[in-house]
Amino acid sequence: MKFWQGRQEGQFHPSLYQCLEEIVPELKPKHYLEIGSHEGLSLRTVIEAAGTIESVTICDPWGTAYGGSGRGNHHHIDEMLNSIDYTRLRRYLDGKSCDMLSQIADLTFDLILVDGDHSDEGALWDARTTWPMLNPGGILVFDDLWHPAHTLEPVYRKLIKEFEPVATKTWRDSAAGVGIMRKNGLH
Repeated sequence: MKFWQGRQEGQFHPSLYQCLEEIVPELKPKHYLEIGSHEGLSLRTVIEAAGTIESVTICDPWGTAYGGSGRGNHHHIDEMLNSIDYTRLRRYLDGKSCDMLSQIADLTFDLILVDGDHSDEGALWDARTTWPMLNPGGILVFDDLWHPAHTLEPVYRKLIKEFEPVATKTWRDSAAGVGIMRKNGLH
């Protein structure tokens, strides 16, 4: 059974985890950036599906906005990573992405999840800021396209036109939905 299966309804959106389980084994990312981690289910899914991943970078303010964990810090993520014996590089950007991403502007990633600020402006900012950090052939995952509280599908469509990715795909469930964009170039 997959890690996310069996979770209570409302704790997760299966489209995100199904998407990650499908794309990660093929992509084989070495460096992963996650904006908005909540309880770490997507992070765990990526690590387990990747086999070997060299670094994970997690950006989250750990508050309650946008369905956040409300835990105030990343210690629960450290505990989860320790429980699955993840011993590679971990970077924590504890704060809002608009305040924190400048600290890693010189880094690049093979896989980026945008699931942080769910306002149209915030989601656009996160995607526009991280797209240049995405390696050629890398994938940007954009969550909550059709979420009832914050529908981001129009933002996703706008980004497709702006970024001109080489490929796109969407997954839709009853609660949220997710879209991906693959950056042009060889991986």
